[in-house]
Amino acid sequence: MKKINIGFIAAVILIFSVFVRAEENKNEDEVVVYLKEISSIITNVDITVRNVGMNYLPMQEAVKRMDTYVAQLESTKYPEVLAIKHKMIVLSFKKIRMGLLLFSPENKELSIKVIKSGTNILKYVAKEIVKIADEKGLLVKKEKEQDVEKGESK
Repeated sequence: MKKINIGFIAAVILIFSVFVRAEENKNEDEVVVYLKEISSIITNVDITVRNVGMNYLPMQEAVKRMDTYVAQLESTKYPEVLAIKHKMIVLSFKKIRMGLLLFSPENKELSIKVIKSGTNILKYVAKEIVKIADEKGLLVKKEKEQDVEKGESK
């Protein structure tokens, strides 16, 4: 289960990178509001999967939590520009939930494949959301990248 956590961590980091500029931006458009709402849900999913992987949380409790997260995400209003991405996030959560439901000694390999499939979808969506955020000017580039763009070198 530790390999699965890497996928979540990558997705969470990508989505949180959007907020570097979004927090400074007083003009909160619907994409920023949406990303703020789903970031906490994605973080909770990450924590749940990590706790299952470290045997801190029983599978039944993890499945209940995943049900809650799916319901929260499905009730979240999303901007039209992110409609497909939103549906993909919901699908990724459902796959992770299904993987947790399948988890047993005889289905362990299948369960892990299903969970990884869900995390791979989530990673893909996170990258796409970061692209959209960059297009909207919500990302702050690192100093070195800004200096290179200006023609300066350090």
